[in-house]
Amino acid sequence: MKIHIISLEQLKPNLWAGGSTYQYYLYPSNSSYAEKDFLFRISSATIEQSPSVFTQFQGYTRYLSMLDNTLDVTINESAQHFEKQQIFLFDSNDTVVSTSLGTDFNWMIHKSIKQHHLEITKQSQQSNNPFILLFALEAVEIAIQEQIYNLEKSSCIVIENPEKTTLRLNFDTSLIFMTLTI
Repeated sequence: MKIHIISLEQLKPNLWAGGSTYQYYLYPSNSSYAEKDFLFRISSATIEQSPSVFTQFQGYTRYLSMLDNTLDVTINESAQHFEKQQIFLFDSNDTVVSTSLGTDFNWMIHKSIKQHHLEITKQSQQSNNPFILLFALEAVEIAIQEQIYNLEKSSCIVIENPEKTTLRLNFDTSLIFMTLTI
């Protein structure tokens, strides 16, 4: 089992058409965002222009949640509204235009991966998935098999669990909890 802890302060921003993006994790590590040959990617971006057009990625499913604001988008010309920290799931090839400003959380998964799950929860979890990912919406203490990890707001833990060991994850503060089987 490998545990990666990534804080926002470690990351360098990259520009996109509507603001800045911070890449937390790209898998596999030898893949490239620009080449679109990754299996999954965790990032956070600022939306600084209104309207702004989301980057399209053929062959990916995308989860997005606004961290600090509501989200008003048009998806393939259909208007939708999402509350702060509500999960927005869409095909990354869709045409998505945002009229909201703020900071989002973004998880992109290649469509070849059929088993993935994302939820916002403050209930402790058990999982034996090969990948378990946690994103802190605020400072949080997480116990993984009794080992304590303190995450700052906007930090991420990626657990690579190829042995599929059942892990106990204890926390009592809301966070984004993701699992994935490749």
